[in-house]
Amino acid sequence: TGLANRRGVQERTSPLIGANLRAKRPMVAMMVDLDHFKAINDCYGHDCGDAVLREFARRLAAHCQRIQDVTGRWGGEEFLAVLCDMTLAEAVRFAERLCLRVSEEPFDIGAQKIPVTVSIGVAEIVTDAAPLDQAVRKADAALYEAKRSGRNRVRGYDDGAAPG
Repeated sequence: TGLANRRGVQERTSPLIGANLRAKRPMVAMMVDLDHFKAINDCYGHDCGDAVLREFARRLAAHCQRIQDVTGRWGGEEFLAVLCDMTLAEAVRFAERLCLRVSEEPFDIGAQKIPVTVSIGVAEIVTDAAPLDQAVRKADAALYEAKRSGRNRVRGYDDGAAPG
């Protein structure tokens, strides 16, 4: 996809998270999953599915273009972005813009125009024994709440309540 893999994201974010937590600057993890990706592979073929993953990676990187943002493919059709200097509320709005942009512009893959939507979960990265791991688990819980709620939407994880 041209993005870092899971290990690359972990390596790039480790010093970044430490510095931001020491400076008490907000950070979030944004987990993104392509909705019904298996159906894309089944309908258009795996080569086309691979092209959709590459195009989404390009769009994610363009959306998360600040120098301090880290983006990567977390696995399968899941992507992760670590965003510095963003509160949870700001990151949810940021994710909503990405969700809308993806759904409004079909992916032009060869002769195909493929409609794609994403579900996104967002969680704060906080001081913890394993801050990225904890944030990813929370963002993943929020992501699955977005999927249960109908897909093509964003949910933020609030430590005081269920994702919503």
